[in-house]
Amino acid sequence: MEPSNRIKIISEIARSLDSEEYSLIDLILRQFGLPWADQWNGDKTSYVIEMIEGGDDQTLLSLASHLGINSVNNPGVTKFTRAEIKDLLQNINQQKAVMINVATGGSRIQEVNEEYKERRISVMSKLQTMGLQDPNPFSDLWSWYNKWSDGSLPTYGSRREYISNLYQQLVDNLIVLLQQVESQQLLEPTGWARVDRNIDKIVRALANAHNEEDYQAAGLLCRETIISLAQAVYDPEKYSSLDGVAPSETDAKRMLESYIAVELAGGSKEALRKYVKDAYQLAVTLQHKRNATFREAALCVEATRSLVNSIAIISGQREL
Repeated sequence: MEPSNRIKIISEIARSLDSEEYSLIDLILRQFGLPWADQWNGDKTSYVIEMIEGGDDQTLLSLASHLGINSVNNPGVTKFTRAEIKDLLQNINQQKAVMINVATGGSRIQEVNEEYKERRISVMSKLQTMGLQDPNPFSDLWSWYNKWSDGSLPTYGSRREYISNLYQQLVDNLIVLLQQVESQQLLEPTGWARVDRNIDKIVRALANAHNEEDYQAAGLLCRETIISLAQAVYDPEKYSSLDGVAPSETDAKRMLESYIAVELAGGSKEALRKYVKDAYQLAVTLQHKRNATFREAALCVEATRSLVNSIAIISGQREL
């Protein structure tokens, strides 16, 4: 991040925390891995600046997101497009795949090493512009071979797990960044006010999520969004329940299945019906899962947004 951008973010964080009690400020600092002090002689603003000034770019961006600081002023988000972040994630997944492949009896190293090295340089370069570090210490696949053949990773399963753990934090950070970028993009409203408000809430909830309870809360918001969507399009006089059971006001599954059966009768009906069911069930499952993960929450949010956009297109609320 450019120094001027860091100054802006640090200033906004300090301003945001100035009205809080020191006990809460210290709690927030500790949770984000930042220093804190038992005693301080100055004011709160100077205290926060002193404590967060040495934080890395990603920590500052995450803290700003947690505090609800307008991410339009957050250069770590707005500097990159949705396509760029998705392309980077794809390249990282390709690196993971080739590392696992050569270490589990697949391709020979000499066949894919040059491709690996070129992609590694590309990934490192893009991450540096984002203020992130590449966690992969292996300059080529022979270095990776030396690691797995030294006896510390004796099985194929241990090698797969090592690579997955190696990249997990980076992938999660990039998914958060992707969600933040998507939350800023000017999407055409569906015209269903409650649905639009809920979509904004779930994107922001995921961006600010840090633990299992937060991820469950995102799932609950997804479920409420789908129920609001179903209520917006369902007309009991026009759409009869497929199984003869009249849907309740919160029975999104039956309402949406009935809606799609009428509006998209034909060969695509079965696939779309399954899509609705899967998106709804994902949100319900996540809501009740006590050990929900960030990835599950992110998938739930993505599925819900896709479902809303699909129904908006079907209904004519949004053009293709």
